[in-house]
Amino acid sequence: MKPEIFKIAANIEIIPYEQGGRKTDILSGYRPTFYFIDSMGTSGAIIFYNRTFISPTDKAEVDIYFSNDKYFGTDFKIGKEFVFKEGGRIMGKGTVVFIHGYVSQII
Repeated sequence: MKPEIFKIAANIEIIPYEQGGRKTDILSGYRPTFYFIDSMGTSGAIIFYNRTFISPTDKAEVDIYFSNDKYFGTDFKIGKEFVFKEGGRIMGKGTVVFIHGYVSQII
């Protein structure tokens, strides 16, 4: 049976409200829509290493879990840049630093 969860590690940055992003912190487990391809969004959960929240302007290395890898594009690889949004507003941006692939559970 194939595991159901696709995991990557990424460096992310939260865009502050003054630049069109968030006013408030995000908590581990935050589920925005990710865009690796401009017109194709996919939901994922951001899980932090050794912290419970990230504030606007903060940068962090995180794990991101997706239900599949269908909307990553054909050029998906380490170094791939992406944005994440709430509605139409960009809340942050990131870069893939490691591709774990399919895993059996969120750790």
